[in-house]
Amino acid sequence: MTAVRLYLISANKSRPSGQPWDVDDYDVRDGAADGPVVGRICRARHRASAQWFWGITTTPCLGANNGYAGTREAAMAALKVRWTPLAS
Repeated sequence: MTAVRLYLISANKSRPSGQPWDVDDYDVRDGAADGPVVGRICRARHRASAQWFWGITTTPCLGANNGYAGTREAAMAALKVRWTPLAS
């Protein structure tokens, strides 16, 4: 089985809209820095604890497809656990 490789890319670099995104807003890409977007991680400023939101924006996933974590790194780890890449 191949290891899952997910890349965290700033929304300002990842999204072609030209709209300025928050510095704490990221797209999660599968396989390469220019791979398909499979999720999003961003700071949830309205929360006192578990301040980072993570969400899987495509299928499949194992269990819940979003949640909150205390750090950006923990959010990425949680997303990675739930992300299930399509079999090639």
